Amino acid sequence: MLTFDPEKHCYYWDGQPVPSVTSILNEWLKITVGVAGSRFHVNRYTGQVIASEIMEEGGAKGKDIHFGCELIIKGGICWGSLAPEYVAPLQQFEKWMDEVKPEILYTELAVYHPKYGYAGTLDILAKIGRALCFIDIKTGESGTVGPQLAAYEQAWLAENRFVGKTERYALWLPKNGGAYDFEPLRNPLDWELFKSCMFQKNYFKGAV
Repeated sequence: MLTFDPEKHCYYWDGQPVPSVTSILNEWLKITVGVAGSRFHVNRYTGQVIASEIMEEGGAKGKDIHFGCELIIKGGICWGSLAPEYVAPLQQFEKWMDEVKPEILYTELAVYHPKYGYAGTLDILAKIGRALCFIDIKTGESGTVGPQLAAYEQAWLAENRFVGKTERYALWLPKNGGAYDFEPLRNPLDWELFKSCMFQKNYFKGAV
């Protein structure tokens, strides 16, 4: 059985720790520079550099926005209680709900791949038209959302009998309140990239 420890951000299968999708992709590396110990996050795929303070602040806001989206789906958000910086992104999410009209099946869905032994949490699983859609909400920079969603999709399909059309999307909700972007992710190499990262991680652990 799959369990999750939110404090350690660690997944367990039958009590044994298993790697998460994001830890396998390991998109952002933390580095310390100079005697003063300035801290930065470096994107290992794009080379982008962001001060750790800004990155961590953005990550905290992103989690809050994710939680707000879940409340909107469940019909329980109190708009008057929101900090001003959260209103515009969440209004964009509500607009996406009104315009796209997804049939939400699950939110914050934990998945596990029985063959490859990794786990993760999918933001939204929904039906849009005739397609089953795997959706990740993004509020900041990410170059690996395609492989990330491919990993969630393959894990879910490995444990569920499903015959039909599947699609993957990134739902971008800019923190500055800009318009949402519902981006289809159709690169056939996304799953291959994730597997290569997984094999690399196992190689350096001495697992292969």
